[in-house]
Amino acid sequence: MKKILYFGAMCLTMQTPAIAQDFKRIIAIGGSAAETIVALGSEKSIIAVDITVKYPPSLTKLPNVGYIRAINAENIIALSPDAVITSDTFGPKNQVDLLKQTPIKIYTFKTMNTMQDLYDRTLNLGAFIGKKKQAEKLVTNLKKKHTAFQSKLSKIKKPVRVMGVMYSKKGIYVAGENTSLGRIITLSGGENSLQGIPKYSIISQESILKNNPDVIVVLGHRVQKDGSFKAILSNPSIQRTNAYKNNRIHIINSFLALSNGPRTVEAMTMLGKLFYPKHFK
Repeated sequence: MKKILYFGAMCLTMQTPAIAQDFKRIIAIGGSAAETIVALGSEKSIIAVDITVKYPPSLTKLPNVGYIRAINAENIIALSPDAVITSDTFGPKNQVDLLKQTPIKIYTFKTMNTMQDLYDRTLNLGAFIGKKKQAEKLVTNLKKKHTAFQSKLSKIKKPVRVMGVMYSKKGIYVAGENTSLGRIITLSGGENSLQGIPKYSIISQESILKNNPDVIVVLGHRVQKDGSFKAILSNPSIQRTNAYKNNRIHIINSFLALSNGPRTVEAMTMLGKLFYPKHFK
């Protein structure tokens, strides 16, 4: 194992604006962090990412430091970054604690539940990396796009019931209310049919029938690789839902739907077209 030299406990974990700094070597961990940094005009400062970063494609060519929930502090320290920008799912704790013993500054996003959360954390990050004006401009544009989206959504009298699915070999995983997919379904004007389920959970055949969604959206990054979409369509309970009967089961772009960053309104529009095709043409 490599020896790691620490230079004092100077690491800062930040969730609010701090004194702006001109970071030259940023490691972006998590798609929302990476996309926001790029949207603020600082892509050239990113020296590495984790495996969840897929957009823009140019970032996938950078060194990879692992997975946001299972990072290795040694891998990060070896790249000599001056900052790590990530979300509050960054872990595990023992590896984060190691990073806190170094001069590396750690900036963490809070989970996005509302559009205001998105605006606030964009402005906060902009202030942190010296891109305040760019952040203000980005938020202004996001608000305009969201207002246009809401204008169309206001014409909907009754929301469709939506089930978000992430299929696995163990069974059909569905997206509860407190998941990225569950939240974007709600933000997009859908009614999550899985009320009372907080996380991703395997759902029983009986529960599928009980929920009886009007629309089912399936995260595409898994089912397109393993061919499990056919298994979803052949599920007896799925075949009895309104979504199946009305041909409203859709594979969606996972990395857009779960981006939780500057492309959020784009993700909402993608889902809005599936939920309310007459209103989002």
